[in-house]
Amino acid sequence: SLAEEARAALADGDEPAGMLTIGAPETVLTYRLPNVLQRFRTRLPRVRLLFRPTPNAELQRAIGEGILDVGFGLGEPMQARNLEAELLDTEPLAIVAAPEHPLAGAALVEPAQLQRETLLLTRPGCGYRALFLSTLAAVGVPPGGSLDFGSVEAIKQSAIQYLRRNFDFPIPKPVAEADIRELIALACGKGHRQLCACT
Repeated sequence: SLAEEARAALADGDEPAGMLTIGAPETVLTYRLPNVLQRFRTRLPRVRLLFRPTPNAELQRAIGEGILDVGFGLGEPMQARNLEAELLDTEPLAIVAAPEHPLAGAALVEPAQLQRETLLLTRPGCGYRALFLSTLAAVGVPPGGSLDFGSVEAIKQSAIQYLRRNFDFPIPKPVAEADIRELIALACGKGHRQLCACT
């Protein structure tokens, strides 16, 4: 396996070199991997990295077929005999609402209450969306209406456009470059009345 070859090369004192093809959902490629890459390049400068945006649902197949050497996924760890999987991190799944929204002040929000709300969700196939909807399904609650976005970046741009439409000031560069959590919190804090399901 690739992992065994890498361990053997390091044991022999050889510095790893060559191409490593990495697949991950867009969210991971955009928001999580850049911080890791600089450290990787410093430690292993002779390894060239090739990144392929790969939906969560396709990672296992792409690794099994040799299209990818490594995959980073969202959601439950993959289970397969021919795959070595490791949980690297956990993230809370949050529901964000405007402070004046009726659910925002509730000490406890029951899943059934979300059925009456419009949710902003990432596209079908996204790991975050799948986890959120499976959590609702596990307690017998089908989602109410939703606005589906093709990517987390699309949700971010939607939040920026919302701010531009509703406020008479130019969007400062730090706001335009803020991450999705900061933008949704800012938009929700300014009276946006829809619930946003995001990370």
